[in-house]
Amino acid sequence: MGMSDASRRKELKREVAIDTYENDKLRLVRMATSKLTRTQWLVFMHYLIGTDGDIKHVQEIHKMLAADYEDYIEAFNLAGYKKAIFYEEDLWPQSRGLFIAIKQQTLIYEAAWPAFAPTVFGIRS
Repeated sequence: MGMSDASRRKELKREVAIDTYENDKLRLVRMATSKLTRTQWLVFMHYLIGTDGDIKHVQEIHKMLAADYEDYIEAFNLAGYKKAIFYEEDLWPQSRGLFIAIKQQTLIYEAAWPAFAPTVFGIRS
């Protein structure tokens, strides 16, 4: 699985990211930074929105669970998912990995024939 989350946390440094967008009616700037606590990943976002000669400031905080990969896999298993795995390799630019899990489910549908009452079939996938 590679580097543990504890190792990753030690090498994290706080940076400020910036994104901008502009058209004829709108100018938008988003600046963000994050902080990792023991159990939460906090992302602080600040927006400057310029329209009609005015500037508005909006902020939001995203609070996400920060757990080790093994904890996520265990959570998938407890929720009824099977074969939960984590792909760490670069799947796309700036990829941080991908969890994949399969959930066993029953597909239910009705089939009605003119002479019979509706019948329910269960199919396991």
